[in-house]
Amino acid sequence: MNEVTIECRLEFERYLKLMYSIVYQKPIMLFMPIVGILMLFFSIGYYINFLIVFNEPPLTQLIMGIMFTFLLPISIYIQAKKSFVTNARLTEVIKYTFNQSMIYIKGESFKSEMTWDKLFKIKEMKNWVLIYPNKHSFHLIPKDSFNLDQMEQFRKIAGQIKCVRVDLKK
Repeated sequence: MNEVTIECRLEFERYLKLMYSIVYQKPIMLFMPIVGILMLFFSIGYYINFLIVFNEPPLTQLIMGIMFTFLLPISIYIQAKKSFVTNARLTEVIKYTFNQSMIYIKGESFKSEMTWDKLFKIKEMKNWVLIYPNKHSFHLIPKDSFNLDQMEQFRKIAGQIKCVRVDLKK
């Protein structure tokens, strides 16, 4: 029986990069900072008498520009830091075992097993494999935890799942 076993531990910097990449995958989330930068540019241009496109001081546009440009990245950082610090399981060494029928997950303080058919989604990103048990949570596995043979074997096992959305690289 084909089986893949890996171990991994997360560091905060990698976790933070993942959180940023997940948020900024959506086009609207890329559009907001662009709008914010434009609002800042025109507002600051008004205040230094470089661009006069407003009839009165653009205080609201300046505040909105600051919020669109800086508030989202800062809030993502704060939320990621809070999640990472308060969830001790994120920092544990976690052992994943994948076979044709089950996924076994064993940390230092927990043990879990699940069948493939009850998953919501499996997604492979550039540096991560995300296994979603439901729409709002996921198990995150750094791809460098797999060697080449293990990654191919994992793709083969996950690719055979018919009732789950599987988004893997070829």
